[in-house]
Amino acid sequence: MTYLEVALKVTPAHRAAAAAVHEKSRQPYLDSDLFTRAVAAALAPPPEAAPGVRVHDSH
Repeated sequence: MTYLEVALKVTPAHRAAAAAVHEKSRQPYLDSDLFTRAVAAALAPPPEAAPGVRVHDSH
């Protein structure tokens, strides 16, 4: 199985704002033509499950 993970280092003071951006943009990106034609196509054969996005806390 292959995972695509994006990790950002965010200070505690900005963590809530970063989480809000993530929540607002995650699904529109996964539904976008860019994701469908570029990312999903490059992952052929198709993934066995829906894409997952992970946000890790470094504490």
